Amino acid sequence: MTFSTGNDSNPLSVAVADFNNDSRLDIVVANMVTDNVAVFLGYASERFLSAPAYSTGFSSQPISIAVVDFDNDTRLDIAVVNNGTDNVVVLFGSGYGTFISQTAYSTGYGSYHCWVAVGDFDNDSRLDIDVANSGTNNVGIFLGNDTGTFSSQITYSTGLGSQPYWVAVLDFDNDTRLGIAVANYGTNSLGVLLGYRNGSFASQLIFSTGFDSHPFALVVSDVNNDNLTDIVATKNGYGNIDILSKEC
Repeated sequence: MTFSTGNDSNPLSVAVADFNNDSRLDIVVANMVTDNVAVFLGYASERFLSAPAYSTGFSSQPISIAVVDFDNDTRLDIAVVNNGTDNVVVLFGSGYGTFISQTAYSTGYGSYHCWVAVGDFDNDSRLDIDVANSGTNNVGIFLGNDTGTFSSQITYSTGLGSQPYWVAVLDFDNDTRLGIAVANYGTNSLGVLLGYRNGSFASQLIFSTGFDSHPFALVVSDVNNDNLTDIVATKNGYGNIDILSKEC
């Protein structure tokens, strides 16, 4: 089944969740060219109803979405990274499949961020935001507050010319502190930033993926069933995937 996202919308990212609490999964899509987020509400017989799209700002070019409850009101919200306007926009859900307000947070001029991930980095039971800033060669962290607002961005370098594209979040060293995995497209490497309990991170550990491999997207999972977390990355330059297996 095909559902239109609009003429020339160029949808780049998709997420699935139950936004209107009817026990049916809904779909949200980031439409880069039309500068909006489209919502498709789940309906009977595995069909979807198209809801009005939500603007993310003129020339914003939304590229990636994360769905969580940021303000602890049991209603799902959306974090969207806007490549064109160098910011992250948080849309707060109503619980009825609509979004009632939005707040933007700057990622810095020329950051051209590509991907967003979410986790509680400082162990305060409030969700934080992590973005890959390809244009400024760093990852940006926004720490969450009680009201669903966020601190100004704190950045951690991924190296000169690294052009980080994708980020993923997990506890890599089993110390109950979340770390970040980064696909460094420009320097042909995977980076791991181990987290501290206060929401800060150690310097990046670097693992080469090969000359001109250009790692693009990644996921973290235990792929070999040894109870240790592995990193799986797609390599745009080679047309294959790379598995970074944890040894201990």
